[in-house]
Amino acid sequence: MSLVCKIELHKTDGVTVTVENDDDGITQTMVFDGTNITTTCAGSDETSTITQTSESITISCKDFVVDAETISCSSSDDTTFESEAKFSVSSTDDMSLTSSAKLTGSSDSSMSLTGSDVTVTGSDGDVSISGTNISGSADSNVSLDAGSNASISGSSGTSIEGSSVSVDADGTLSLSGSTASLESSSTCSISGSMVNIG
Repeated sequence: MSLVCKIELHKTDGVTVTVENDDDGITQTMVFDGTNITTTCAGSDETSTITQTSESITISCKDFVVDAETISCSSSDDTTFESEAKFSVSSTDDMSLTSSAKLTGSSDSSMSLTGSDVTVTGSDGDVSISGTNISGSADSNVSLDAGSNASISGSSGTSIEGSSVSVDADGTLSLSGSTASLESSSTCSISGSMVNIG
């Protein structure tokens, strides 16, 4: 492989260093013009460019790869990551996502959260879930506990179903309504040390 190397010095244009590889159709150029430092590698199909000023560094290329043992990125102002196609972040060890202020996650399409164990906690405030329809299921047991009161309500109707349904209270249990009915297709029993009906 034979290379053609040139260094050009100009009073107004600065310094240009050029390496030409005619066998592979690649031209490498570095230009120092007093304001910018521009490094260009131009091939037959693609071109990559690094432009450096006193305030910024811009890299333009088809593929950008960083391979290091440890990577640290920090900024004193806003930081933005954007992809016009798929965007993925993965880790073979523990991963954390934290914010000292508000944290918002949104999606224009569906969103899923999965894990061997999933915990949602509001350490100092409320936890709310809202949607057109909300459903929950479990292969085994489902339990809801409240340190104070617990309520289930529906503006139209509320139903609790199961092969066996029990309602227990350590204190007083009351069932009331403008119209109340208690039915059984088999046996219906009401018992207690004191039972008042009517």
